[in-house]
Amino acid sequence: VRETHLVQTVTVYYLKRDILRGESINISDITISNVAATASQPNQRFPLSLLKHAKVLRDLSKGSILSRRDFSVRQQVLITTSVISRGQKVSSANAEVENYYGDLPSDAVLSLKDIAHMEAIRNLKANQLIRLSDLKASAMFNKGDSVQLTISRGALKVTVDMLALESGRLDQQVDLLNPESNETVRALVTGPGKARGL
Repeated sequence: VRETHLVQTVTVYYLKRDILRGESINISDITISNVAATASQPNQRFPLSLLKHAKVLRDLSKGSILSRRDFSVRQQVLITTSVISRGQKVSSANAEVENYYGDLPSDAVLSLKDIAHMEAIRNLKANQLIRLSDLKASAMFNKGDSVQLTISRGALKVTVDMLALESGRLDQQVDLLNPESNETVRALVTGPGKARGL
């Protein structure tokens, strides 16, 4: 057998039935076939796994070869469940992970753990995809709030109530005031209403 007698083949997927826009594609709806690479387009070559839970973007006819442009893939992203006002914290009370079909922006938020201690920097509508560009780190406390400062020296650990001289976000350094001694202390924000001495 000479190399010139051989042809490179690729896997493509033929439709067994007409599928309308918005319908899901099932494995039972396709026939898997190998064709010569020269007889197919680059966008007709993709892994079968992409078709799992895929939705058709336009009406497709029986016998046509599926193209990557014909369907969108299901992805799990964080969507608002109610209106979120500017400055409001994003949490499971106003957002949840849902199925999303279509092109995802690169900064799309994929899970609730990705937005811990975050707040909206603009008003977000209900059923809107949440992006990192919509959020900023929320303050763990504000200027004038009481803050528990923990100072550790070896095995000794002391917690003192201090007054915040500025608002503090997680892992940010802030100035705190001891109201009894009038001493200012630099501390690292560790959580809501809490800081650690440097």
